[in-house]
Amino acid sequence: MLFDDLFLLLPFEIQEQLKQSPQDRLYHSEGSVYNHIKLVSMQLPENDINYQLCALLHDINKINCVEAKEKIDKIRIRNIGHDKNIDYSVIQNEYFMDYSIDHNFHKSIDWSFIKQVCNNHMRMHDYNSGKISRPNKRKAMEELKYYEELKIFSKADSEGRIDGNTTVAPPYLIICYGNSGSGKSTWAKSFAEHSGYIRICPDEIREKLTGSISDQTKNGEVFHEAFHTLKEELNNKHCVIFDSTAVNIKTRKSLETIATECGAIVMYKVFNVDKEECKRRILEDITNGVNRSNTPNEIIDKFDVQFQETLVWLVENNKLVIKE
Repeated sequence: MLFDDLFLLLPFEIQEQLKQSPQDRLYHSEGSVYNHIKLVSMQLPENDINYQLCALLHDINKINCVEAKEKIDKIRIRNIGHDKNIDYSVIQNEYFMDYSIDHNFHKSIDWSFIKQVCNNHMRMHDYNSGKISRPNKRKAMEELKYYEELKIFSKADSEGRIDGNTTVAPPYLIICYGNSGSGKSTWAKSFAEHSGYIRICPDEIREKLTGSISDQTKNGEVFHEAFHTLKEELNNKHCVIFDSTAVNIKTRKSLETIATECGAIVMYKVFNVDKEECKRRILEDITNGVNRSNTPNEIIDKFDVQFQETLVWLVENNKLVIKE
């Protein structure tokens, strides 16, 4: 298919980013950006290179502006501004020029059409829904040179996605990351209650197996059970919150591997609380008889060093961090 040939002309790094870049599971239950643009291409004339390039390129900038935003009862994945700031000169000259000449497409490719459709596809959705309501703004859309082609593409863009089908949508795995006493469990319990997400807490498994939330003698069994439960829930397309302080490098890699195997989208909920405040909260909870792990101060100090390193790692590796 023409779309597949065009996709392979993109740099390998961009191909992989499109395949891995997540979308909101409620509005794009089909999954990654690649899954969406492939479905869009199937709604358009198969051998029309202009429409197929529009399908390929209209969401290419989503890989650069993905964010996770926390609501009371859900996590929204958004790509605000993905239809802007696209360097079409690079795309045209570096990715597709040789191919278009070799296959005699160079005379039929209309880059002004492609740019206008890609740059206005989100506005066209607003036009169709009535969100653009002022007569002068609607008239401006209707006077676009490629307005009729934009209508055709907008229809294909809408039909190339699956809305609200959580039985097929990739589940979310939220990894809580923060020191003991930073508020992870308080948040996880509240969010799970409002959202219906499954909460997996190794501390609670530890208490079940040993009788004490602070007993570290059976950690191997604790995390074996936690990981087994995690796989089951993700395979059943349930979103999961992993609520644990012990998210060291080894555990983090294990969680991300499980998520990849289950087709889940990984995101981090970071609790950046000063270590002295964490110590104060733990002491207050223990004094008040709260059933919680009594983490020694030296462990909190040690974890804080690792925590600061991980904050840098999250940025350097473009991990999806939930914003409030």
